[in-house]
Amino acid sequence: MRKIAITLTLALILTIGGCTALVLLVGGAGLSQAAADCLNTTDTTATTSSSTTGTPEGTSTPGHLPHNIGAYKGAQITNAAQIILAAQKLGISPRGQAIGVMTAIGESGLIVLDHGDSAGPDSRGLFQQRANGAWGSLADRMNPFISATNFFKALLKVDGWDTLAPTLAAHRVQANADPYFYEKFWGDGVQIVSVLDGLPDLASLLPATGELSCSPTGGGSFTGPGGTFAPQACSVIPDPSTGRGCLTPRMLALETQLKAQGWRLSCWDAHAWNPTSDHPLGRACDVFPGKGGVLPTAAQKARGDALVAALQASAKQTGVHYLIWYGRIWDIERAHEGWRTYNGGGVYDPHDITGGHYDHIHISVY
Repeated sequence: MRKIAITLTLALILTIGGCTALVLLVGGAGLSQAAADCLNTTDTTATTSSSTTGTPEGTSTPGHLPHNIGAYKGAQITNAAQIILAAQKLGISPRGQAIGVMTAIGESGLIVLDHGDSAGPDSRGLFQQRANGAWGSLADRMNPFISATNFFKALLKVDGWDTLAPTLAAHRVQANADPYFYEKFWGDGVQIVSVLDGLPDLASLLPATGELSCSPTGGGSFTGPGGTFAPQACSVIPDPSTGRGCLTPRMLALETQLKAQGWRLSCWDAHAWNPTSDHPLGRACDVFPGKGGVLPTAAQKARGDALVAALQASAKQTGVHYLIWYGRIWDIERAHEGWRTYNGGGVYDPHDITGGHYDHIHISVY
């Protein structure tokens, strides 16, 4: 396997308490073994070669920074450098640094904001941290270095954060209403870290979506007759997953394949609270990568992602109509739009673990 040794060469001149300190931006302790394996590496290291005078407290002013990186300039670059420095002092890899920068772009545009918004009027700073005691004092939240440090400390407590998609890792810390809100800022975050860390090839190591290149498989592919899918009625065969109700032949064929691959699922249900549901019609199944009512682990989430990808790829053969998973919905009739934010259809709370389908994948067939 290819070995990657990251030696960073960009220095910042930090003015701390009247003293000048030369701090080399280092890459941290690297990714976890799982993340390193996904990046196809056997040795992810960061070589530190720095000399410091004093300890940065977030009040220092970096010098010799680029005037701009893409659309970001001035104070935005200075603040991004402080985020990266905070991550490095905690031993966090360039990928983790990019997650931090991405999050701050989404929350504040890399500007230390002295106001919140309607969802959080007490939010402040680069990460729009709340006045709930979890993020320190107002001065802490308004300090780029300290607020970034607190963000990364919270990130490190997220199980499997460095194998989650970056937007989901950020969401676990920030609890944004839309878990995929940060996704659109990932490219900018990577670019900024690439420049400030002196890693010109960083973007090529981190895919455009930030997803790692290997994920646990969803169990395999699915087969079906293809062609057109005329409406089917519920068969007289009881649903094997629940022992009650029934499934259409099309849903039964897919349920049989899912069960053979080892998935835990529940299909027929009266769903009296949802008159438009496909479950009582025998046209739907719910698949649980983990435990119901609980957010899946990083590995379970990755396996769920792989499953929905396999279902999408075989939809024209199996008759899959739509899928709901982890706060998003995909419909073959609107496949050109990709995954869309799931709003609950006026029945479910999309922010709830179960209502937003974070703990299970809903599969509906024609």
